[in-house]
Amino acid sequence: MEDLSLARALSYHPPAWKDYEWAIDLLADRSLGSKVLRAVDAPDRIAFMRFVPEVAATSQVFESYQTAMTFLTLVQIEDGTWRVWGLGSAVYSANDIFGI
Repeated sequence: MEDLSLARALSYHPPAWKDYEWAIDLLADRSLGSKVLRAVDAPDRIAFMRFVPEVAATSQVFESYQTAMTFLTLVQIEDGTWRVWGLGSAVYSANDIFGI
């Protein structure tokens, strides 16, 4: 990310992200998953995007395997826009995020 002011504008709580270097490092060699997932307990306020490791070689379509995912947690704020709330290996509940 070249423009940290844009990253700050898209973050729910910018001071928690510091210089964003850890987030850049965490997402290195990862690709965005196929769709946005809505939270079961607050689908209108919380969504998740998945980042998966990039596949270095061709894989078989029907072969099952587990992969470590990184989740980007998005929250909708009062003006209707979405902000990044968190980034990591866990999916959080509405209670964890909003205390409800």
